[in-house]
Amino acid sequence: MAIHAYMNVMPVWKGTTAPRDRTHLWHAHREWLAAGKDGKPPALSEHYVVLNPAHPEARAHVVALCRD
Repeated sequence: MAIHAYMNVMPVWKGTTAPRDRTHLWHAHREWLAAGKDGKPPALSEHYVVLNPAHPEARAHVVALCRD
């Protein structure tokens, strides 16, 4: 038997209402979010808001999650 870990680490939030927890990435690190063509963070909707994998601190956060 082989076991393979799978982590979906890029999604930050999904929904039309922001998370209540003020320490959540949505509130604490908006600069880590993938931005639109206008350079602004995406608006909340029924689609996922995701981390920007090109942002060095966002990548470091993902690595830390995986190491944990």
